[in-house]
Amino acid sequence: MAAYVVSIARVDDWSESFQKYADLAADLTAKLGAEYVIRGEPITNCEGKIFDDRVLVISKWPSVDVAQSYWNSSEYQEKIKPLRDDTGIYDVAIFEEA
Repeated sequence: MAAYVVSIARVDDWSESFQKYADLAADLTAKLGAEYVIRGEPITNCEGKIFDDRVLVISKWPSVDVAQSYWNSSEYQEKIKPLRDDTGIYDVAIFEEA
């Protein structure tokens, strides 16, 4: 069953380091057979405040196991994720498809 990695982020520093993070994360995502479903700011915030000044990223993965292996991989945790240190606030979760 497919899985989704969902991230709601407030990016405060769109630095070169953050841009490199985004590029490398996208490369690893594609390499593992996943694709981005949503990657950006809302067009319209219909209700509530959770999306004020936030970016939503949703990627679809072949399975929960593949999504978790991405998140737990040394490539992501040690080489890619540190590039976004001190650039914002990130809330990330993995969901199984309904």
